[in-house]
Amino acid sequence: MLMFHKRNYAIILLVVLLQNQGIASGEFKLKDDLGIFEENIAPNSDHVKPKNSSDLPISDAAISDYSKAIEINPKSFNAYFARGFAFTMRGELDKAVPDFTFCIKNNYMLAKSYFWRAGAYVVLGSYDLAISDYSEAIKIEPDNADIYCGRGDAYKYKENFDKAIIDYSTGIELVPSNIVQAGICYSGRGEAYIVKGDYDRAFADFTKSIELAHEFPENNYIAYFYRAQIYCMKGSYDLAVSDYSKAIEI
Repeated sequence: MLMFHKRNYAIILLVVLLQNQGIASGEFKLKDDLGIFEENIAPNSDHVKPKNSSDLPISDAAISDYSKAIEINPKSFNAYFARGFAFTMRGELDKAVPDFTFCIKNNYMLAKSYFWRAGAYVVLGSYDLAISDYSEAIKIEPDNADIYCGRGDAYKYKENFDKAIIDYSTGIELVPSNIVQAGICYSGRGEAYIVKGDYDRAFADFTKSIELAHEFPENNYIAYFYRAQIYCMKGSYDLAVSDYSKAIEI
């Protein structure tokens, strides 16, 4: 069974989760040319998404501003978190890890910092470190489906498929109808099932993932791809061609 390259798939999932959570705990805005930040937290909420994708800090100028803010105030924890997030969005995970580590050492946005550092470790192939970070995040936010999904990915890439299935299943139980979170969990669990040779369960999970993500089909080409392979194994070649075509279109 053809499998996606682990690093490429991890990057895809990390970007999807970034889109789902946004900056996760606040909007970081440049206050002036020196890169001083205002952190706007909504009342009774620690999950505020950026207004739109253009607000995401991914430019060289943004990185420079965050670094200047840190130079001015070495204890500007929100600047460290924002710069780590910016490095993550740019795919510079080796640079993101130290910033999230700084936040963790200073107990700043602890669950989120563990979560994003774990995601970076997954992409970098440090699965044991990722599992450890996800586990710490779960202690703080035990009802966060994204964290279970992330740890499920780490277990899957480590080829501990039974533990991966348990984490994906927990994520699904927490958000059974969420088109992004549950969709990713179903797709990840489907991959674990397909490697274990449980094609019926894999097929059901990929189909459910596709159904949940009908509004965001760009997140589902992996499910289409694997479901097409199962159709081929069953001799349903017309259906396989249809799924492969949808995967290619995405």
